[in-house]
Formats: sequence, structure tokens, C-alpha cells
Amino acid sequence: MDYANAVVVGRVTKDPEVVAVGETSVASFTLATNNNYKKKDGEKISETAYIEVKAWGGLSKVTEYLSKGSECLVSGRISQENWEDKDSGKKRSKLVVIANGISLGSKPKQDTADEKKSEPEDKPAESGDNSGDDDSSDVPF
Repeated sequence: MDYANAVVVGRVTKDPEVVAVGETSVASFTLATNNNYKKKDGEKISETAYIEVKAWGGLSKVTEYLSKGSECLVSGRISQENWEDKDSGKKRSKLVVIANGISLGSKPKQDTADEKKSEPEDKPAESGDNSGDDDSSDVPF
């Protein structure tokens, strides 16, 4: 029996790239997944794997909601891509997940510096001294 399915949960490493292929489209993106464990001696190990994902047709449209740092779950089949290196002439290959389902997770965390930039910079001064700035002609009462 052959079984080459995968379920991967991770964070998108950069915004997905969508390319038209004939009458359909394909989105390509990479998920970073972490595996944390302790060795017998207590040493903590953290390993990161980068999994390339391709989403064809309607699923490529779902990737519009993904951006760098987004968390998502991808289910699909494992496929091997083969090619010949143009420079060395060596045969090369890599495994990719061809998505048949994508579930969106949490969005990337906002940087606090970006939040500060979104605040208006021209806030009025909040001092009790309004001398020279008092124009009572625009008061509605």
C-alpha cells in the first residue's frame, strides 16, 4: 500500500506567489515548522524545517489571506519534483506538498513600532493653558 499524505502546521515564511498556468493558477509558499525536544542529558533542541507548498486552482485563491508570519494548516499529498541543474548538469530533486486543503490560523503579530506609527502625530496639546488659541466664535452655544 502506498500512502504519501502530509499534514503540516507552521508559519508562512514570505508572502505566497501566485502564477497563472494556462486557465488555472498555482500559489507557492513555504511553511516553517518547529520541533522542540529535550535530549536525555536535558539539553533543549529546537529544529526548524521548511516545507514548500503548492496550491492549485481554487485553493490558490485562499492564499490571498496568507502573508509572511501567518499560521496555517495544510493537508495534501507529497510530490517529488525533479530537474537538472543548468550549471552543473547534476540531477536534482525536492519534496513538496501539493495542497488539497488549507486552514487559516492566526495572523502575523503586529510590531509595536507599526502601531505607534498609525497613531496621529498631530494630537492637540493637552495643557490647561489655552491663551492665544481661544477662538470662542466657533463655540456652538
